[in-house]
Amino acid sequence: MTVSPPAPFVRPLLTIEPGFVATRRTEPAQGITTLYQLLQASAKNNPQHIYAIQFSHNNKLQDAVQITHSDLLCAVDTCAEWLVTRQIAQRSRMRSDDPHQVQRGRPVAIFLGSDLNIMVYILALVKLGNPFLLLSARLSGEAVEHLLKGADAGFVLTAEQVWANAGLSASHGSLISDLDTLTHPHSKDTRCLPIPAPSLISWLDREKWAMPTRPSQDSLEGEEVDPNDCSVVLFHSTGSTGLPKLIPHCHRYLLGYASCHELSSNLGVERDVTLSTLPLYHGFGLLAVCLSLSIGMPIALPAATTIPSGVSVAQMLAECRAARLFTVPSILGEVRGLEWPADDPHLSIAPDNEPGKSSGLKLLQGLKLVVVGGAPMRTELTEFLVEHGVELLNHFGVTEIGALAPIVHPGPELKYDPKYLLIRRDIPLRFRRERIQNSSDESHLQIGTRPFGWTKDFWLQDSLEYNPNAGGNRAQVRIEGRIDDIIVLATGEKVNPMGIESAIRQHPAVSDVVAFGTNRFQIGLLVEMRFEQVTPPSSDSPDPESRKCSAEILDILQNANSAADAHAQVDPGLVLFTDPVAKALPRTFKGNAQRARCEAEFALEIEKAYDSLQSVTVQRSANSQEGTHFEVSKGEEHLRKQIAEFVQEQLPSCRTMGYSDLLERDFFELGMDSYRAVKLERRLKQSFPTTGASLIMPSGIVYRFPTVAKLAEAVLSYKRQSGLETNGVIQLAQCQEQRLNGSIDQAWRAFEEEKIHLEEVSAMSYDSPWKLDDNSCGRILVLTGSTGSLGRHLLKTYLREQPSLAQAFSKIVCLVRPKSGGMEKEHLIDCLRLAGVVWMPEDERKVTIWPCELSRPRLGLTAARYAALTRNALTILHCAWPMDFLRPLESLQPHVSALGRLASLGQFAGASSQGQRSSLLFASSISVVAHWKARDQKTLGTVVPEERMADLSSTACLGYAHAKLACEHLLEKLDAHLKASGSSCLDSVVVRIGQLSGPECTGEWTTAEHMAMIAQSSNTIRALPRLTGEASWIPVDRAAKAMVELANVSHGSRESTNATSTPTRRSWADILKIFARNMNLSSADTLEWEAWLASVQKLGNQIDDSVPQTPVDANPCIKILDFLQQDFLRLGTGGVVLDLAKARSYSRTLRSSQAISDELIQLYLDGWKGQGWLRSPMRRTSA
Repeated sequence: MTVSPPAPFVRPLLTIEPGFVATRRTEPAQGITTLYQLLQASAKNNPQHIYAIQFSHNNKLQDAVQITHSDLLCAVDTCAEWLVTRQIAQRSRMRSDDPHQVQRGRPVAIFLGSDLNIMVYILALVKLGNPFLLLSARLSGEAVEHLLKGADAGFVLTAEQVWANAGLSASHGSLISDLDTLTHPHSKDTRCLPIPAPSLISWLDREKWAMPTRPSQDSLEGEEVDPNDCSVVLFHSTGSTGLPKLIPHCHRYLLGYASCHELSSNLGVERDVTLSTLPLYHGFGLLAVCLSLSIGMPIALPAATTIPSGVSVAQMLAECRAARLFTVPSILGEVRGLEWPADDPHLSIAPDNEPGKSSGLKLLQGLKLVVVGGAPMRTELTEFLVEHGVELLNHFGVTEIGALAPIVHPGPELKYDPKYLLIRRDIPLRFRRERIQNSSDESHLQIGTRPFGWTKDFWLQDSLEYNPNAGGNRAQVRIEGRIDDIIVLATGEKVNPMGIESAIRQHPAVSDVVAFGTNRFQIGLLVEMRFEQVTPPSSDSPDPESRKCSAEILDILQNANSAADAHAQVDPGLVLFTDPVAKALPRTFKGNAQRARCEAEFALEIEKAYDSLQSVTVQRSANSQEGTHFEVSKGEEHLRKQIAEFVQEQLPSCRTMGYSDLLERDFFELGMDSYRAVKLERRLKQSFPTTGASLIMPSGIVYRFPTVAKLAEAVLSYKRQSGLETNGVIQLAQCQEQRLNGSIDQAWRAFEEEKIHLEEVSAMSYDSPWKLDDNSCGRILVLTGSTGSLGRHLLKTYLREQPSLAQAFSKIVCLVRPKSGGMEKEHLIDCLRLAGVVWMPEDERKVTIWPCELSRPRLGLTAARYAALTRNALTILHCAWPMDFLRPLESLQPHVSALGRLASLGQFAGASSQGQRSSLLFASSISVVAHWKARDQKTLGTVVPEERMADLSSTACLGYAHAKLACEHLLEKLDAHLKASGSSCLDSVVVRIGQLSGPECTGEWTTAEHMAMIAQSSNTIRALPRLTGEASWIPVDRAAKAMVELANVSHGSRESTNATSTPTRRSWADILKIFARNMNLSSADTLEWEAWLASVQKLGNQIDDSVPQTPVDANPCIKILDFLQQDFLRLGTGGVVLDLAKARSYSRTLRSSQAISDELIQLYLDGWKGQGWLRSPMRRTSA
């Protein structure tokens, strides 16, 4: 058979309205509204035009089936008749009781190997208006059952082999071949029945089908009234993070593929054959078969039994003399490398091939266009093909929207780079930038739109990068990686590993890369090679090629590390090599590696790697990147200098500091994170022999002693305890009371020291940085922590919700942490956006943003800026505080001392003003009174009064709580000092804040909070804790309004301690019902609190590899187990009740505050789901 020369193709007029169409119809619509109508139009005007060439198993053109548009229409009509006659499907009809809706049959699933037969069934069901579910033939049986049940499918059109391969024959039986036994399955039969799907060849033989009563074709086409009806076309996700989910669409979705091109009729695409290797049950596969209907582009398809490879694709290209190719990167790479002798009977597809020349490359060079998609293409392959003259077009799409990149022959004016994607223009695709979660400086570029028929926008969870050299006023972007592909470390820090993974993946010997590290202190990499296993450089005897490859990969890693945040860097010892033969990475049916399954499959290797890295007995290799060990035998001063050098090496912010300046500076305030803390601790332990101090030294020593001086002293004391020296032992652990008093004394010294700086600055003359408003008497509001959750809502309250209160101040000065490149303003604007605030020009005039270091003299400000505050900072709201439960009191000392310096500023400003007192409000925490009880009571549970706490035993056992208590005591000491001196220039107020929940305005409650962790761990073990009592959650925006109202109270009329919580509570029974409903848990799926904790502890970091997993942290509660065991029941279920009488008398918001609603709780859950939580449940682990 030869391909017949096509006649000129008359293109149907196709116009598609994007997004949601606001009108419904009661009469037939004009124009083409369904894919079947497109087929009718193309077949009417081009009956003999070639639609497709369907190859058989041998890839020979002589055995292929050539199908015209008329043939396809005939096959579809015959199939539709059969579906209706056999009562498998039914025609949609307008409802008599509601002309805006139609009645449809139960969905029919299509579960077949990929050939043109899939398109026949799609078109037939579209014609009828009967919903269809298109299933990938690569799905597991469990996934198929899940989707069939979710869609309520009545029948599955399948093939015996496909059904058996999915393992469904055993559970559902064989296919029902005798359809005459089926009677009215739509009326009462709710089963989903598998039936054999007649082949493409049989549909082309219309006379073969002897219908008992053949309905007219006009009576078979369904009625459609709602262009947004998304019940008719059902696709599904890949299931890469669990079981696949249904993705519903309307008719226009399929037409979106038919319109995804910029190919003018004068290009002659109707004269050229296009080979597509993509399966038709994927969106990319539908692209070619839909374009053939709209622009007459003849297509060639492999047989359903053919698994495309480089060889088979090369054969088909040559057989049909294709001019274009739609394929995936792996196939393209195989074709590129093909070479064969001219007399090879199996590969004699290029009779004029030259000796020594890649015939596969020659085939690609002869094509007019190669469209590649479905997976990222390696940079090396892209550059090679472009260099050798292959016309490449990068393609991309998502099931929710459809194709995003048009089929086009890019002209020179576009300056097209095939590493990027050209974005289609016929649907309104939009770009936005979203701040990276838990990042201060970075944002992601995203693309999204309103899908056809949807009521909400859909934004891709891919991070994009613009092509800066793009031309023709057309956006070109490339995908950097998934935004939601997050690894949660043991510290709660979140890592998006896409940058490092992408960099390593570019090595030509690398097949794929997957990062791991959930619940660890640092991440590692699984690297799958394309050939036999490559061993790491530290192996005893790797072969030369392995050593070369792994060394190159580690060089790439070193460069990638230099561009990554410290906690996201990878230690070379945590790079594990594998290959498909030794142990392949688990993948989805689309071929993408699944992170959670990889971590489970390689659990032993990963555990061994971490153990080896931590072990002090491991002999460091000659090329270790950890550096030399510390010389602990040379005395404390020498050790101090070595630690200081390490810190300066790791923290760029310290490199200009002198040794003496660094000695007492807190590591974590300087920017140290968990990764660097682990590196420092590892090097300290490696500095000792295999016995002795290194075995006594506890984990977390850097957190406990977070300065150069303290750490050196502690390390040497452990050394002496080990018996290596006999000079005595330094008492390392002071009692808690002594530590608390020491913290307060240190903060008081900061308070006194700041007085000196205030007097020095006040004696000098500086130009004011702004002109102050006379109407506000020059008053300045100083706000710290404005980029945090509470702080940004405080600022929002002043700027948007209670602007009259802001008018009392000339300026609002936000003191923020310095950002690289002076990006403090941009960072604050991004944070305000999370609170729903869009930065306006008038905000620029009201708000001043200054970088500072609150624990430093003069708050780290320039003398001129500091001087501007000394006379006018009459209200200070101090909310800045790190949320890190690992840090002890000593590590949080800079924040306690910062309060001392702010108090000194407030006192000076109040004393310097003319008759105006200043006020300082400090945001404290309910954790300070976690174990409070009245003096005359032996039991806990009394309402906690609004007064200062003197008893340390009342506080939760956390460094966070101890530091907050130290701040309260510091302000109490300040009050006594002012009273003794007869001064009334400063009111200091402690606002003890209860359990903050996400804001009411957005419902975004961070997953770093313990409630999200409890929900996630419950979903993992498939049981909720059985909690009694009540929860007193107060949304953070509501708490911010209350705090602003407290700050507005007249001086002298408010108490020194107030509480902010909600006076109306919600029972845990009600809350857990909503949680259970969202997790598909029954009322029986609960455990007593202790049993629930035991399940969490037993599960630990383990995951069940027999259940699909989510890439987020599956069991985060293991990180906060101590808090849950000791403090949660007291703090979270009504054991601690804050007295609000005084605060409510000052705050209208607290007086009207109600318990959180069901709707808000649902918003919280939806927000967590949007971040990847509460998915892919695992089997319960018994206590």
